[in-house]
Amino acid sequence: MRAATVPVPDCPAELRAWASDPDEQRAAREHIKGGHPLFVTVPDVDCTYTLSVWPVRLPADEPDQAAPEPIAHRAGGLSHPLYVLAADPWT
Repeated sequence: MRAATVPVPDCPAELRAWASDPDEQRAAREHIKGGHPLFVTVPDVDCTYTLSVWPVRLPADEPDQAAPEPIAHRAGGLSHPLYVLAADPWT
């Protein structure tokens, strides 16, 4: 006996469709601007992917201050992946 297969949407295609929808873009932008985190969860064949976005508050117009240091808020990771590209955080 074979289990019936249920077609699962292609995860990259689903994320592209979500990202290219102007109404979804507007809703996501307003949600983040309101200070709320955004989570987009898309199922794949063998797992589920979640795109997570957290708003970051930065001081306004203070050019004399250096950029804030990344905050390690989870084990083994930095709060913003771009800091990893800018400098080696492990030295």
